[in-house]
Amino acid sequence: MTRVARVLGGIGRWGRRRLSVRGVLLTMGVATWWLLVGLVAWLVSGGEGLGASLAAAVTCWLPALVSLTLAEWLRGPKMLAGWLGGMAVRLGVPLGCAVAVQARGGWLAEAGYLYYLAALYPLTLLVETWLSLPTEAGIPAGS
Repeated sequence: MTRVARVLGGIGRWGRRRLSVRGVLLTMGVATWWLLVGLVAWLVSGGEGLGASLAAAVTCWLPALVSLTLAEWLRGPKMLAGWLGGMAVRLGVPLGCAVAVQARGGWLAEAGYLYYLAALYPLTLLVETWLSLPTEAGIPAGS
């Protein structure tokens, strides 16, 4: 086994952890990325930027957590429904919030909420998808 395969195999084992552990991993990933985005937001817009970046992080994190839970609960014959429901929640909530904030205007829109949402969403999607998928054929991610 090559070194790369061993490293990737070790990383893939996190997908088989319990739902609570995967939820904590998702939270840690979003929080870590938010610290970097929040630092930029603080430097660009001060406290309002930090608030907007935190709002964007929560807007990405909560639907990803719901999607992760749906993927866990709807395993087996209902797996497609879990994936589609999770995708609808994961995409619909941030998109709806982005449209609402931009349409309403105000300090959140002026502080760059949409930019921070665009910076946080891809990483949240990547981490949540990685934690949702089974890592080996025939082994569900929640077992």
